[in-house]
Amino acid sequence: MIQAIGLTGPLGRRREPVVDDLTFDARPGAVTVLLGPPGAGKSTVLRLLLGLAPHRGAALVRGRPVRRIPRPAREIGALLDRPRPHPGRTVRGHLRLSAAAAGVPAARADELLEAVGMSGLADRRAATLSQGMERRLVLATALIGDPHTLLLDEPVRDLDPREAALLHGLVRGWAG
Repeated sequence: MIQAIGLTGPLGRRREPVVDDLTFDARPGAVTVLLGPPGAGKSTVLRLLLGLAPHRGAALVRGRPVRRIPRPAREIGALLDRPRPHPGRTVRGHLRLSAAAAGVPAARADELLEAVGMSGLADRRAATLSQGMERRLVLATALIGDPHTLLLDEPVRDLDPREAALLHGLVRGWAG
């Protein structure tokens, strides 16, 4: 479960908090969606939950702040903003580096390449990927530790309908 309790921060341009006293529970097995107009603070909430921005209040994953989780990639996967793999790395190299950072076997990279339909692209450089393929690669990166929770920030933004449907299917499949 993810909990936000009185979550407040960081200060915006007007020296007021971007997020002010937010409290909610995201229960296991449920999809929780943050809705709001552009600039409302949805992306900021995700950063606060992950401990990537200064805040007051509590942001907990299974009762603990992310900074207290020994191997966070094994518990929570995140796709924030517009993440980009290093353009010079191969698709497989990117995932193997992520696997090493998460403390999981390198073979996990090949499992995920298969799962996201990119096995045939394993030796391509990230710079040559289409936007949809790149998004699949960063989703695979979020899944590298086989986490129980995913935080996705606009995962289908700017994708064509076919790629968006494919990504939705991958996430639904992961959720079971």
